[in-house]
Amino acid sequence: MPFNGGILYFFHIFAANILTNKKMKKFFQLLTLLAIAFLPFTASAQDKQFSAYLSKAGMLPSVLSKDKAKYINELKLSGHMDARDFNYIKWYCKRVQSIDLAEVTIDAYSGEDGTNEGYDAAYFANEIPSGAFYYWGTSKNHRYSGTPKNEGMSSITKIILPKGTESIGSKAFADMPRLESVTILAPNPPRVHESSFIRLPREARLSVPQGAKARYRSAEGWDEFREIVEVNENGLLLLTDSPLVGTWKTTGKEGWGQELRTSETDFLQLNPDWTYIRVEEKDGEPYVTRGTWTITDNKFTLQKKDGEEDILFNYEIIEMTSNKMKVSMLHITEFLEKVKDSAITKFIKK
Repeated sequence: MPFNGGILYFFHIFAANILTNKKMKKFFQLLTLLAIAFLPFTASAQDKQFSAYLSKAGMLPSVLSKDKAKYINELKLSGHMDARDFNYIKWYCKRVQSIDLAEVTIDAYSGEDGTNEGYDAAYFANEIPSGAFYYWGTSKNHRYSGTPKNEGMSSITKIILPKGTESIGSKAFADMPRLESVTILAPNPPRVHESSFIRLPREARLSVPQGAKARYRSAEGWDEFREIVEVNENGLLLLTDSPLVGTWKTTGKEGWGQELRTSETDFLQLNPDWTYIRVEEKDGEPYVTRGTWTITDNKFTLQKKDGEEDILFNYEIIEMTSNKMKVSMLHITEFLEKVKDSAITKFIKK
């Protein structure tokens, strides 16, 4: 129960059990019950998240009521959508911050109920419709919604577009002041209108599939984004420009004031998708382990699962050049040299 409601409820119980004057007791109880009834509704974390599979386009209003839509912060949809569903999100999900449409197929639609409200318009398949998240000044909905005219949605900060997106309509993402992240997993840049991203916030970042950054950077309309990064198929940022990425061979070790034995099969491959492969010698044979890695300041951490338990190896970077690195973990210092990725291929079982 919200804090204010808890206090009022306490007074209600107090009135029922402590006060002796009957008229005063009834008045006090009525007063507190009315106050509780008119307390503002506080949506739970569950109420603020919504996901659904849409078996056919245009059915979002039937699975997400207007009353529930206005509390949604995170929206994830899959299945089929068209311009009518985009229009419903725009007008009734006024608090939504994150939208995930990666698994959505956009169907064609023709009629007056799309994102160009009030006009009989045709919308193409696999296109983010024009005005998808933009309030046209001519919309009939302004008459009763009180929504400012000629503005983009001000709540959205993050959106993942459908994988099959082929084009983006005019002013689809225009004037969205809080937009920080747009992710699109299409390997080739969709066609965009010159106003699709007009007045894009400076901090907005575009995430594209691995290997597609150069294509998006040179494609017309996508240069509105000052920052373009590559992500894997799960949307995880790839470190394509990090000097840590690559295959490293341990050339020497020191610990407790003396030189330690180094194996010829001691390699560490740090991949741009935040996975790693480690090859070490165990009982005279190459031993391969895999896991994920992260970076924090001047440290990188390898995380390996052993059953249900996560085992962490924290390395502090002492010195680093483009092809050499000196790291320390506990009391041991390692010297590594960057080699070709093919150096560990023979040790990795497919």
